[in-house]
Amino acid sequence: MLKRSRWMVGLICFFGAWAWVGCGTPTKTDPKEGTLQLTVALEASPAKVGANTLHVHVKDAQGQMLEGCKLTISPNMPAHGHGSSKEVTLKEEEKGHFHAEVYFQMKGAWEVKVRAEKGSDFAEKTLPVDVQ
Repeated sequence: MLKRSRWMVGLICFFGAWAWVGCGTPTKTDPKEGTLQLTVALEASPAKVGANTLHVHVKDAQGQMLEGCKLTISPNMPAHGHGSSKEVTLKEEEKGHFHAEVYFQMKGAWEVKVRAEKGSDFAEKTLPVDVQ
């Protein structure tokens, strides 16, 4: 019985150490999230068929509003495998604050993918949208 207890304690210590090493603090940013801070929200809730206003705020890693970013906005309806029938219109209202007009041509579950880039820094977000 004593041998079995030592074996179990050894096994627990091994897996505990393995989990601690494997689950340590990450040393760099997840490449899917990037280094910029991105906030995305629709003005209307719920979203409707037709034109909808999307607000996008972009900040640098220190939390300061970031001017002159390149934004890519892609509305997509995954269940049907298509995007919007109209181009997204985009305007930077003030430093780091953008308004976009996103068009949903039908009801259902949509996703709006937003990517902001400034030099080598970027951020990506996917906003789930239920169009009514």
